[in-house]
Order: sequence, then structure tokens, then C-alpha cells
Amino acid sequence: MPKQKEGFQKFSSALYCASWPAGQYLFLGGGGGKRSSGIPNKLEVVHASKEQLSPPAASLPLGNDAPMRSALHPSGRSLLLAMGNGGLQRIEVRPQGSSPPDVSVEDDGLAEQIRGDAIVQCLRFSDDGRFVGMGFVDGSVQVLEWPSLRCLLHLKDQRGMRDALRDVDFSPAHRSRILAATAEDGTCALWHWERGEQVAVMELPPELKGGSFNRVRFARDGSMGFFTAVNCRGKGWLLHWAQTLSGDISLLSQRACGDIVTAFDISPSGHALAFGHSEGEVKIFATRKLTPLRRVKRAHTIFVTAITFSQDGEAVVSTSADATARVTLVVSPSGSGSGGSSKLSLKQMLHVSGKPPCVAGSKPVSLLRASAAITRRLLALWISLALAMHAWF
Repeated sequence: MPKQKEGFQKFSSALYCASWPAGQYLFLGGGGGKRSSGIPNKLEVVHASKEQLSPPAASLPLGNDAPMRSALHPSGRSLLLAMGNGGLQRIEVRPQGSSPPDVSVEDDGLAEQIRGDAIVQCLRFSDDGRFVGMGFVDGSVQVLEWPSLRCLLHLKDQRGMRDALRDVDFSPAHRSRILAATAEDGTCALWHWERGEQVAVMELPPELKGGSFNRVRFARDGSMGFFTAVNCRGKGWLLHWAQTLSGDISLLSQRACGDIVTAFDISPSGHALAFGHSEGEVKIFATRKLTPLRRVKRAHTIFVTAITFSQDGEAVVSTSADATARVTLVVSPSGSGSGGSSKLSLKQMLHVSGKPPCVAGSKPVSLLRASAAITRRLLALWISLALAMHAWF
């Protein structure tokens, strides 16, 4: 159990996704997957402050499938859930003032429309709410118009990624026309999706050769840069890619942690980055110079599955497969960090072909022997962990 109790809350099942709209309540999704696990799948509605999480104020049952990823529309009125067995669930959110919002599954055909494709691994709304991008386990990428759900782009086979997707994001500075994606083979690619053109495949600097791109977020301050979380030789790094006036790519790198990154996000204002790693730690950095802001050791007992900012950027909520959630405050800079910067040409940084970087390894989960009285509970926990490990490592 984590030592620091501030902002900490234990739930009844593993948690895999989190979304924090404006207001007093946030959404946490999780469960045990198959009915045989004995652990229900549901969306929890939780009252949140900057220092405290309450027990669930309301819950929405989700049947025999666990939500693994979530994406909140900028309006706060729609929530998309990527389900573990494939397909999406669209949740309608109706605010109720100071009371918990009403949430219900919206039967608009979206689940069946997407279920015919591969399992959704990641999804993200554009900041203007007009588009939703999705990455699939087979390496394909889709962009849907919102709210019509009309498919505007479907890159598959040779036109998509070569492995299962890990993350996607739209560039606000390019009016959401540029889409970035990372995949499980460690690659990071950028598309001008309206043209269906892949414009770049990023390559890591020499000191991180053999590493893998894990997560990606574009800048939110109007600049054309973006940030990536990279795992290399069992350690996590943050990289800031920014285009200079001369047309070169300026790269700022910072070793962020001694374990691999499993969750990553940027604040709505673009001033801070937050991530969680494989040993349950949460860290927050300023985007400017990648300066460390906050570190919470043992925020969770096992790997962090999701992390997201409040709408004002003053706090983050993190979740874990250990069935815990925690609110962490963002504080003022406390040091200059130990990052390094370099300037490389576009030719050095952007590649359209070549062997992708290797994927950093992951640690297996081991189970202790248990008596017959607790075997079933341990088996249910193992199923939840296996489901999460497959999605995050």
C-alpha cells in the first residue's frame, strides 16, 4: 500500500482508463474482463478535488467487457471507451450541477461499426472536437468525423503502421491535419491524414539507439513541436521535438525515470507533462526545458495504466491495475533537471524507411502460491493483470 494517503482511493477492480472533464467529477474505467473472472466491468463516477478522491458516487455497468482506453470529447458531453474484446462504447454524459452526472451507453451503432475492425488500442479527440483518431491492434489507423462518425481516413496494411498502435494525437498547430502515432515495434510516424500521406518516421538520437517510442503528445501552446515518451534499456526518457526558424529540428532530451513509461499526457494549457511508469511512480515535468516539477514514489504498487490532467492543469489523476487511483498536485519547478539538447538536420531526424528501433523489454508478473480459500480471488486478479499487461507492455 502506498505510504502517502493524500488523494488516494482504493476501488473494487483493476483500473485501466481515466478522463477528467471540467467540474467536480471524473470518470474511471476498469474491471475483470470476462464474466468468469468474477469482477464486474464498469465506469466509475468519482468526486474529485485537488487533494482528494471519493469512493464512487455512481457506477455504470459495462457487461462482459472491460474498458481499456477512454477519450473525452472537449465538450465533456461524450466519452468513448475502447473495449478489451474489440469495438467502442459511446457514453453520453449529462451534467447535473453539483450532483454526479448521469451517464448512459449511447446506442448509435458505433460499437458495431468499429467491431468489424481489429481491437482499438488507442483513441484521441482533436482539440476542436471535430475528429477522433484511433489506432488498432493490426497496425491500422482511422480518423472519424464527429459526431457523424463518417470515416475520413482508414490506413491499413502497407499504408498503416507495421505493428499494433500504442498512441495517437492530433496537432492543434496544424488545425488537426497532422496525426502522430506510436506502435509496439517502437516506431513513431506522422501523417498529413487529409492527404493520406505519411510525412515522417522519427528516428531516435544516437544515445537512445535501440529504444522505442512509447507515447506521443503535440504541444498545446501554439508551437509546432511535440513530445514523446521513449523507453530505452529499461529506463524512461522525455523528448521534445521542435522546428527552428532555420528548418532544423531542435531536440531536447531528459532522462525521466529508471523504469519504463507506461502512461503519458500533456496538460490542456501545454505547460506540463505527466507520466507513470512500470513500478507505480508518478512524475510531472514542465514542458519548458523539461524541468522536473513533482515526483510521487510508490503512488501505486504496480504499473500505472492511465494518467490525465484536470482541465485547469493544476492536478493529475493516475490509475493502476492494483485497483487504485490517486490525485497528484502540480507544483512549482524545484530544479533545473539533467536534460541535454542537440540540433540535428531534418534529414537526420526524419526517415521514411529503415529498420525500426527495438522494443524495450517488460517484466513478467509472478503469483505467489495461495490456499484454496483465496485461489479464486488470485486467479481473478491474475486475469486483470494479464489483460492490462497485454495492453501496456
